[in-house]
Amino acid sequence: MALAAAASVAFAQKPKAKPAARPAAASKPALSLKEQGEKAVRAYDREAIASVISRWKTSAGASEPADLRSLRNRSVAISNMLGRVENIVVVDTLSVPRDKFFEHYRLSPDAGILSGTADEPEFTLASGTELFYTARDTAGVSHIMHADILDDGSLDAEHPVDLSLPAGVDASFPFMADDGTTLYFAARTDDENSLGGYDLYMTRRGEDGLYLEPTNLGMPYNSPYNDYMLVMDEGTGLGWWASDRGAAPDSVTVFIFVPNKSRVNYDPDTENIEALALIKDPAATRPADFDRNAVLDRLENIPRATADAGENAFPPVSLGNGRVLTSPDRFTAAGAEALVDAYLEAYNNLRESEQTLAHLRDVYAAGDHSVAADIRAAEAALPGLRRALITRRNALIRSALRH
Repeated sequence: MALAAAASVAFAQKPKAKPAARPAAASKPALSLKEQGEKAVRAYDREAIASVISRWKTSAGASEPADLRSLRNRSVAISNMLGRVENIVVVDTLSVPRDKFFEHYRLSPDAGILSGTADEPEFTLASGTELFYTARDTAGVSHIMHADILDDGSLDAEHPVDLSLPAGVDASFPFMADDGTTLYFAARTDDENSLGGYDLYMTRRGEDGLYLEPTNLGMPYNSPYNDYMLVMDEGTGLGWWASDRGAAPDSVTVFIFVPNKSRVNYDPDTENIEALALIKDPAATRPADFDRNAVLDRLENIPRATADAGENAFPPVSLGNGRVLTSPDRFTAAGAEALVDAYLEAYNNLRESEQTLAHLRDVYAAGDHSVAADIRAAEAALPGLRRALITRRNALIRSALRH
């Protein structure tokens, strides 16, 4: 008994083993000044932006890095734009694939025709007399082009639209309002009028055909993300634009809103003006008496773009009246077969040239610089191939609409 008791006591008094030490939690790497600035910009946090600029200036010394200069410009743009955020009613937002985003614009036939691709969009006036489109030069810079459309569908007097933008600035996503003078577009600049990425601008065309200096549309249309393809549809009283903000990879957010007849801004001291500028909550933009369901019903009455069943290999053609023809058999007007063949030939020529150019660039990047001349020749051929495709597609659309 004594031995048993002693053993019990000895066991009871045995010190407990110390628990194994937990590995220290891995600390997150500190954000760089550039990352801190970007985070502050995306939240429109002016105090945080100012703090980053001050610390960055101290660490940079006499030299000012390009990224710091860009942050300064965006800081000025944010401060200016938050003082004049337009008070618009956002009816709805849609998350859609980027490569097909403008197929989700529910436009009335009188608004014109959006076509082309997400990277090189085209806009044809409802009258069918003018075309605005995007083309890249040999340096890869995007320009907005204009051409008159002749009765046979061919393009006349093609030329770049002089928007008084600095050299090397990408401009794209053109839309001409039904007044025939107000042009909306997107440009990617890096000055005190830009928030970063593509920003939306407006200009007006004079009687002499020249355009006034563009005006940045400010907030809420623009953000530190890409914002583009703004359309005003007088027929429905609604507007549309696309943005990368709040969007998943390879997607965009499409905003549907009620445009003002003349600009009405929020009071700069409005509570949560930053959230309104970013449109964090679309419902917060709607007045208490706004009948959203009535507007959505009006949208439902706009003909949807319906694709006729056909061969998937045929590049679809939008007629701008709610119909998308996806088979050559759907073109039944007199002479349509020849127009379809010409359209397919132009389409295939352009795609083959683009694929060849992409291959040559890969070869060059891999170290074979002997293809440099071939690359320049392929780049020089692209604008003509694009023009041929546009002309032949216009002719095909006109024949289908007349039939």
